[in-house]
Amino acid sequence: MVLIFLFEMITALLGGVYMAQINVNDLTFHYEGSFDNIFENVSFSIDTD
Repeated sequence: MVLIFLFEMITALLGGVYMAQINVNDLTFHYEGSFDNIFENVSFSIDTD
């Protein structure tokens, strides 16, 4: 509950603009049945600012 309150206060101070940052760390992906990885230990960040 405190976290939601803090988020609403920060949002109000920023003029009601919602911003988010999505972080992905150490992503590894392969297709089922494949022996090779498409991604291996990939990290990236997406910022909606």
